[in-house]
Amino acid sequence: MRILMTTDTVGGVWTFTRELVQGYLEAGCEVLLVSFGGRPSALQMVTCEELLHKSHRRFRYIPSELPLEWMTENGLVQDQAFPLLRSLAEDFGPQVIHSSQYCFGGLSDMVPTIVTAHSDVLSWAAACRKEELPASAWLHNYMHLVEHGLKKATAIVAPTYWMAQELERRFGYGSEAEVITNGRLLECDCAGPKAMQMITVGRIWDEAKGIHTLNDVTFPIPYVIAGSRQHESNRLQRIPGGATVLGPISAMEIIKLFSMSSIYLCSSIYEPFGLAPLEAALCGCALLLRDIPSLREVWQDAATYFSDPSELPALVSELSSDIEKLQKLQDAARNRAQLFNREQMVRGYLQLFNKFVSAAQGIRHAA
Repeated sequence: MRILMTTDTVGGVWTFTRELVQGYLEAGCEVLLVSFGGRPSALQMVTCEELLHKSHRRFRYIPSELPLEWMTENGLVQDQAFPLLRSLAEDFGPQVIHSSQYCFGGLSDMVPTIVTAHSDVLSWAAACRKEELPASAWLHNYMHLVEHGLKKATAIVAPTYWMAQELERRFGYGSEAEVITNGRLLECDCAGPKAMQMITVGRIWDEAKGIHTLNDVTFPIPYVIAGSRQHESNRLQRIPGGATVLGPISAMEIIKLFSMSSIYLCSSIYEPFGLAPLEAALCGCALLLRDIPSLREVWQDAATYFSDPSELPALVSELSSDIEKLQKLQDAARNRAQLFNREQMVRGYLQLFNKFVSAAQGIRHAA
């Protein structure tokens, strides 16, 4: 199967994409990957070079610095990104398009187009802001791009039922969405000694990650935060007291940190799935998560939850002083994480693709 896939270079969507592309290639597919949102990092380029080498040239990567639909200059999406993808699709001849951006659902007039709903600005704003987003040309463009893409998409996929419900609530689309949970194949040494420290990883400039809600919290064990503090005009102004901030680090360094840490803290106030907690759990971290519906859906009773940051010092103190309880939570998280593997994710998407590709072929033969 020939798959044209779109992604972005900004956050966890890249990790999601990397896992799927590897799975698609292992299944014998041919993949053209196109990224938006900014110049890829050196490590992202290395990843794509490795995929090209391992796939015997069944993989091709084209980076674009054109903005994503939620970015400031989103007017360029319609004017430049669509023509780019249409041209690439005409040359590549995909059987299916798999987009991580809503807007490209509008390409379904070419071939079956599947859109994965990773998040959206409206549900993000509802979680992160006290007031509605003000009317603006940017928001108008965003709404038009998303609504048109959702309306035209052959199928919509969400990583959780919560995200599917949010799409229905905010845009009127999502009730028919397929839920295919994210997955990760991760080789991690969980047998080695773990330091009594806590870690958080992610786009810490994004208020959805909730790092700013921890400013008045003092933790009884070392707390390490890894991730970029700034993107465009967004910047994390303050760091929780006593925390060590590493800034952006490589995927390999992140896995190493997970392997040597005892607890993963997810302070997110908005998290449609959460790949970082999954990676941490696979590396043997106990999970300490903000009590929001999406994280409850994914982790159920395999984590400890908090509603208010003021609860954290006592919870961390309890976990760090009760080794038996900590180990049980680490085991529970790791066992739960095994459910969210690359194989189940790739199988779910390929089954969906085959369904619509077969239907499209049937229509062409009938014509």
